[in-house]
Amino acid sequence: MLLVSIFVLLALTTDILLTLSLSWPWWLAVIMFVLFAVGFVVVYALLCWLFAIFIPKNDERPPRKFYTAITRITCHFLMVIFNIKMVVIGKEQLKTIPAFLFISNHQSYFDPICQIGCYGRDDLTFIMKDNILKVPMLGNWLCSAGHLPLDRVNNRNAVITIQKSARRVEQGYPIGAYPEGTRSKSKELGEFKDGLFKVAVKTKQPIVVTIIDNAYRLKSRFPWRRTKILLKVCRVIEYEEYQNMNTHAISTMVKEIIVRELELARKEYSWLQ
Repeated sequence: MLLVSIFVLLALTTDILLTLSLSWPWWLAVIMFVLFAVGFVVVYALLCWLFAIFIPKNDERPPRKFYTAITRITCHFLMVIFNIKMVVIGKEQLKTIPAFLFISNHQSYFDPICQIGCYGRDDLTFIMKDNILKVPMLGNWLCSAGHLPLDRVNNRNAVITIQKSARRVEQGYPIGAYPEGTRSKSKELGEFKDGLFKVAVKTKQPIVVTIIDNAYRLKSRFPWRRTKILLKVCRVIEYEEYQNMNTHAISTMVKEIIVRELELARKEYSWLQ
């Protein structure tokens, strides 16, 4: 919301000053206001790209506060633009845990945007698909903010990313992952990949199990209808609870929690049905 207010204020101020000095008709002033607003968004995107372009994409340093803070602000901006209303439950549990493996189901491209923007943890970064690195500006920025690319084709590269993720958690930072590996694009839950849970086993840190629901409807509702999305921290699994389990057993336990919590949420909230 802050970023939207800034863009609107800058565009309105510029428009008023030029309208008064050039005596534009009202209809031209309205058109110019829209153009100024779009222009400031483009300038903002270019500035972000310039800040990120000189940082290597394979850089392994921890998340930088400047980049993570700007990422969170941008996520809020996108949620306003896409007319999203968030219902967030249990985020206070994340404030007391320094480092953890953050696990969620995966319904849309907007899942990490909502989770970064609403959970109040600027240091939360995600294991992302490596093809995002190919997107101009976005790939550079995400790597600068500390997100880690996962090669789903080359197993050796995938193992390296898991090792980097474990080192990140050992340094005291949370790391997020989607065990489904890809978007479900619906309310259904896909098969879980066990390998991501090696991060928890290696670091002996808590596993934070969360759900996101209704995000899959965003594509069909935008721009004409508001989309209400649920975020919920379901459970924090301490190391003592899973220390004697292998990654498959941990994955099965986490999936059962997510399935159960999704079912309960859909019974409680009619807008999720």
